[in-house]
Amino acid sequence: MKYYLTFGQQSPLKNGWIEIESISYEKARILAFDVFGRYWSMLYVEEQFEKEHFPSGKIGETLRGE
Repeated sequence: MKYYLTFGQQSPLKNGWIEIESISYEKARILAFDVFGRYWSMLYVEEQFEKEHFPSGKIGETLRGE
C-alpha cells in the first residue's frame, strides 16, 4: 500500500511529501521514525491524501519497507 509522509510548517520539506510503500500503516510509521526520527508531521493513507495541498510534490525516492 502507499502512504504519504508530510512535514510541519517549520521544516524545509513542508510543501512536499515522501512516498512510502509498506504492507501496513504501522510498518510505514515505523519506517518513517527509522528514517526521519520525530521530525515529520502526518502519515496519510493513499485514499485520504490530497496532493494539491503540497505544491512541491514528491521528494526523493519512494521508501520501501515491509
